[in-house]
Amino acid sequence: SRTKMSAEEAKNKGNAAFSAKNFEEAIEHFTTAIGLDAGNHVLYSNRSAAYASLHKYTEALADADKCISIKPDWAKGYSRKGAAQHGLGDFEGAIETYNAGLKIEPTNAMLKSGLQEADHEFKMNAGQQAKQSLGNLFGRPDLLDIIVSSPDLAPYVAQQDFMEMVQNLQKDPLTFTQYQSDPRCMTLLQVLLQRSNPDMFAKMAEKEQKEMKKREEDAEARKKREEAEKKAALAAETERKLTMSEDDIAKLEGKEQCEIYKMRGTAAYKAKDFDNALKAYTKGFEADRTNISLLTNRAAVHFEMGNLDLAEADSREAIKVGRECRADFASLARAFERLGNIQLKRGNLNEAMDEYNNSMLENRTPSVEKKIKDLKAKIKLQEAEAYKDAGKSAEAKEKGNALVKEGSFPAAITAYEEAIKRNPKDHTLYSNLALCYLKLMEPARALAHCNTALELEPTFARAYLRRGNAYVMLREMTRALDDFQHGCELDPSNAELKEALQRVKTSYHRGRPDEAVTQNALKDPVIKQILADPVVKNLLTDMQTDASAVQRAMADPDMSVKIERLLIAGVVGIGPGPAGH
Repeated sequence: SRTKMSAEEAKNKGNAAFSAKNFEEAIEHFTTAIGLDAGNHVLYSNRSAAYASLHKYTEALADADKCISIKPDWAKGYSRKGAAQHGLGDFEGAIETYNAGLKIEPTNAMLKSGLQEADHEFKMNAGQQAKQSLGNLFGRPDLLDIIVSSPDLAPYVAQQDFMEMVQNLQKDPLTFTQYQSDPRCMTLLQVLLQRSNPDMFAKMAEKEQKEMKKREEDAEARKKREEAEKKAALAAETERKLTMSEDDIAKLEGKEQCEIYKMRGTAAYKAKDFDNALKAYTKGFEADRTNISLLTNRAAVHFEMGNLDLAEADSREAIKVGRECRADFASLARAFERLGNIQLKRGNLNEAMDEYNNSMLENRTPSVEKKIKDLKAKIKLQEAEAYKDAGKSAEAKEKGNALVKEGSFPAAITAYEEAIKRNPKDHTLYSNLALCYLKLMEPARALAHCNTALELEPTFARAYLRRGNAYVMLREMTRALDDFQHGCELDPSNAELKEALQRVKTSYHRGRPDEAVTQNALKDPVIKQILADPVVKNLLTDMQTDASAVQRAMADPDMSVKIERLLIAGVVGIGPGPAGH
């Protein structure tokens, strides 16, 4: 047609202009031809060459891409694109393009030549960039300071070959290729890179952390998937075995039959279907009379049904058969554990302990170890209950009282402890023990026994007296004050309590209290509350300049109670050598 002829004519004119090196004119003719025949890949290829000749590589690349899109199996289009990329300095892209063209036409000389030139330029450019980058790193004026200050590099300073390597790298950074197999060189490079671009390293670390997290998540997901698949496969296999007909089971070997019946028995046991569990375990043992787990499992069913004699018979049979066929230790241990459970159910604690110990001799397990621990506590409690006897407790108490009168306090303690074992609820015994320890100058132990007495009988005045005395010995005077006051409220006629209370109240008149009294008192919450009272704070301030301030404050009933407590505590003082402010 006339249009096609016009496009061909324009193309020919473009080729002639190109041959004459009139590249601008050639571009005009090729553009005209493209306008007439836009689907002709050759026209774009020719115009790309013309653009490249004028160093207009961006336009050349666009035409080359268009050429390839129209005819991707034409090798020359790749040659045009590679040349344009080469001109733009994209050597790596040019190499990729030339290789793509050579896959279409492996013998194309233009593609081979272009690839060789692009590869050469790429290597030269990479070498120059590497030299510049390494030069910037190893040519730092503070390089030695960095090495000395780095915990990872400082130990190498004393190594002559390391320092020689550093000097060589400073002179010619490209010698890095000779040393890159040396771990010290790689450590140096890492430290320098981190110093030069800490943000990049932080991003790299963050990226690595994210990648590691993703790997861990992927691994965990894969693990869960595999476990789910394994579980599903096991469930399917279990279901298959549970639904097998008796005829199909009969075709199997004895051990396989045994495992299927064991599986059915366990399923029935978990469903509380004990009758079918017994039948299945019995069939399983008949199929394989060396597998004692069927007997111990059947014993567990009998135990749940309350048939302890049958459970014991199966457990003992399991031990007998297990010994004969040399069963594994774990299976024998389980049989002994069953016997222990049976004896415990019967209330035979010592016999149960024997069986559990036998189980541990065969195979130690945490579950049986815990049962032994719990059983020991139960046996101890049982023995303690059996030992109780109020009459014998009274006898031991009388013996202790007699020994106290004789002044034999250690022996009295032994007697009272025996009385407590016989009757641990008698609060007077703990009070008597406290008295003995007070006589032996052991206030802490006396205090503990008084606390027990008061837990049993909170209105026992004598225990408050003895605990107050213990507090006095421990130099906790405010606590002693509280106990003596409370004891007097419970027993107003008790002369000992009255005397002890008066003695504590007048203790501050006997001169400066020792430091222990004051330090202990400052831990007393009541003392802390009093000292936080604004009125008391003002009083303490007035006492600095007015000695009569205390006497005036004592005229106020509420304030007198607080001041008295501070005086007893040694926080403030009156008279000569005041303890306080």
